Amino acid sequence: MFASPNFACYIAIFPFLFTIVAGAIPQDELCTGCQSHCTLDFDKTLDCWNGTLHFYERVLLGNMRNYVAVQTNIARWRAANEVGFSGSSSDYWSDAASTSVEHMKHIDPLNIEDEIGVIHNSDMRHTVNALMEGAASAFASLQSSESDPSTIICPFGCEHPWNPYYWMFLVSALCNLVLGGITMALVWCLDKRDTAQARLETAECELMKGPPISNKHRPSMVIPPYETT
Repeated sequence: MFASPNFACYIAIFPFLFTIVAGAIPQDELCTGCQSHCTLDFDKTLDCWNGTLHFYERVLLGNMRNYVAVQTNIARWRAANEVGFSGSSSDYWSDAASTSVEHMKHIDPLNIEDEIGVIHNSDMRHTVNALMEGAASAFASLQSSESDPSTIICPFGCEHPWNPYYWMFLVSALCNLVLGGITMALVWCLDKRDTAQARLETAECELMKGPPISNKHRPSMVIPPYETT
């Protein structure tokens, strides 16, 4: 009826997959608080908006740090691999800022009405120039020491840190496996019972038929003679 070894393999692999999924994202590294369903009419307090604001403050600050770290590491790589490169020149950082702003101009906003016209080119230019000053300072301080490249931490998605849904998914997956195993075991038991019952009925039918009766042992019908009065 079903391949029981495959089901056993699924049961054996599930704890391994559970360990990988549960251990891939440490809870301490999750930035919680982001919610995409805050409203203006139904939220009685600012808890939803304040939590979302705190989330984006942390994400914004982390992304700016990552941006500075990447620019610093690029300059350090060029200083180690390109002859005549001078990371202390202000022209290099000015050109890097201009190039970065030009790349940002070609990034189209998402298909959301609120994002159109919120960020202008002048805003990007001022922000990038300020971050480039921090990258230049970090490059100058790191050139004198043989330290490792700056750490880059990738941000998590807004929906990723929602812990209740994460655990609900794991519990749901476990329940599905348990119910699937119970169903398959029940089907196997019913099939085994039906097979045994079918064999019993077949044996009873064979016994009811019995051996065939030959003509030699078949009783003959005696017709009495016709008498006339």
